[in-house]
Amino acid sequence: MSRYNEFGSDFIYSSCLGGSGDDSGISTAVTRAGEVFVGGNTTSLNYPVVNALQPMFAGVRDMIITRLDRSGQIVFSTYLGGRGNENAFGLAVDAPGNLYLSGFTTSPDFPTRNALYATPRGGVDAVFAKISRSGDSLIYSTYFGGSGEDRGDYVAVDPTGNAYFCGWTGSLDFPTTPGAFQPTFGGPQFDAFVVKFADDRPTRH
Repeated sequence: MSRYNEFGSDFIYSSCLGGSGDDSGISTAVTRAGEVFVGGNTTSLNYPVVNALQPMFAGVRDMIITRLDRSGQIVFSTYLGGRGNENAFGLAVDAPGNLYLSGFTTSPDFPTRNALYATPRGGVDAVFAKISRSGDSLIYSTYFGGSGEDRGDYVAVDPTGNAYFCGWTGSLDFPTTPGAFQPTFGGPQFDAFVVKFADDRPTRH
């Protein structure tokens, strides 16, 4: 993990981040104050955790979410996952500093809260979550998808806190809303999707 000055000519900080297993930083998001969120995955039982939402490694490969201050020091760092495989592919931060993430899971016990779908939908599900700025609570976390393979890749948030998640699906029964631009699967193998959630609960729009 490295941060450069605005001209790209010098380090502000540069550091390794991980444990004794395989660790991957897949995505980052930056706040207006210069704090950085890092998301990805790990197989490390000793990944550095601080003020963790989930302090213990749970599965084969867990998501990791780490927040660094302007100087590169850890503010909070946590695992997030169940007993299968997880990865966090997309991160976004709203104006108050809450974190939104998009990824996937194969776990039947991925942590959920205020979920639109509290149980798995298929073998590989997209997962969408909103985490408080302090990192100590899930505001919402949900499975999403159909009976096929689904993955959340990117996320963006608007000024009012609505979140927009996109990714890809192989599910013929992917949940769509009335009036959707394309309500049925086009195939042959995968379709892109976009989902909008309201502010503090994953209500589809």
